[in-house]
Amino acid sequence: MNVAVFSVANAVLLRELPYRNAESLVWIWVARTDRDRAFFSLPDYLDFQAQNTTLASFEALSQWAANRLEAPSPRRLQGMRVTHGFFDALGVTALHGRYFQPGDTGVVVLSFGLWTRDYGADPAVVGRTIQLNNRAFQVAGVARPDLLFPAGEAEIFTVLDPATESLRGQRGQNYLRAIGRMKPGVTSAQAQADLAGIEKRLRELYPADNAKKIAPRFIPLHDEITGPYSAALRALLAAAALVLLLTCANLGNLLMTRASARAGERAIRVALGATALRASAGPVLEALLVAAAGGVGAIGVAWTLLRLIAGHAPRGVPRMQWVAVDGASIGFGAAATVVTAVLCAMWPVFSGARPGASVRVTRASGGSLIGVEVALCVTIGANALLLVESMRALPGPGFAAEGLVQTRVSVPGGKPPGEAIQRFVDEIGARLAPGAKLASTNELPLSGMNARRDFTIPGRAATTAASIPGAQNR
Repeated sequence: MNVAVFSVANAVLLRELPYRNAESLVWIWVARTDRDRAFFSLPDYLDFQAQNTTLASFEALSQWAANRLEAPSPRRLQGMRVTHGFFDALGVTALHGRYFQPGDTGVVVLSFGLWTRDYGADPAVVGRTIQLNNRAFQVAGVARPDLLFPAGEAEIFTVLDPATESLRGQRGQNYLRAIGRMKPGVTSAQAQADLAGIEKRLRELYPADNAKKIAPRFIPLHDEITGPYSAALRALLAAAALVLLLTCANLGNLLMTRASARAGERAIRVALGATALRASAGPVLEALLVAAAGGVGAIGVAWTLLRLIAGHAPRGVPRMQWVAVDGASIGFGAAATVVTAVLCAMWPVFSGARPGASVRVTRASGGSLIGVEVALCVTIGANALLLVESMRALPGPGFAAEGLVQTRVSVPGGKPPGEAIQRFVDEIGARLAPGAKLASTNELPLSGMNARRDFTIPGRAATTAASIPGAQNR
């Protein structure tokens, strides 16, 4: 269990990001008086990019839906639009072809997953033209399989060019995420103070749109990616370590009982001139052999557990595809094997250093161990029952989920009128599920996405622009 949990924690939490000087990469959120994670508007992003003095790179990205109507199959691709310097800021190279260059338009980069699944992992796809959203795009390259960032999975990338964006002049439209690379010698606190000063100036210049915005938040890129899962994995590591500790205590107690029967043999060895270390060699060697057998078996059990974990892990856990019993996992298992074997073997040796001491310590420690284990089992069992009862008592998602199927549809070419959308939804229902009830919304419940707007109530005027209330809307 320890090897399996360590393998997950190593892949998700401990492994360094595959980027050049990853420690200098930060994820930058707009902070507001009513929430601490918001997006940049394009005008604000351009001002921050031009005025900051502490970031070597300041790049933006946004969600992009790409409808592919051609071979190998018509489908909606979850995409991402990124500024020209985004991949250079990460310090990565493409697996095939190249990433974006200044002046690029109408080009895309395929993710490794899309390339292998839909294009047969054929390097010749680079340079090919594909149709997306009724437009022709040329494939510039294929991303490496370990490309990872917090904005969610992306199957395909295209260029976000601020010069041609339709929202270039709209400071109130916030839709951009941002990533930065700090200049050498610059600390996160210095960079955050730099951007805080810029935000203060923008708030004074544009109070109508920026009244609620405060100093941006800087989060190390590694922490932003692993943050939602860090506490849970550390708790699992602690739980596995506790089980290992209890197992070692049991084994130590058994070995101590066995050692008490051999106390006379050890005393004779010492009396004949053997050092304490040589007199202890036999029990230590026996413990190592037993532990080695357990360690070898642990690798196979861990491999089976990892297959179960991978099949039941929550969607969105980063780098789960890289979880495996690898060299690091085997090294961890070997180290745990040696340490636990030596501890289990040496404890009865030390406790039996004086004649008769081994038997007394065995009895005392055995009784104490049983008492501690009973207390822990009662505590853990009670908490498990409380958790099960709490889960059973939860009211559910707030809607009847049985029989519901959801999908996301993106309509290219601007926003169609409401009647056209309704006809489209009715047509889907007639073709796919006759007699079914259909509904549409801008964002689905529990999707993690939101649409938010400020609002005013007649007769209740806000005292300041910063105190205007806001709400998510569907």
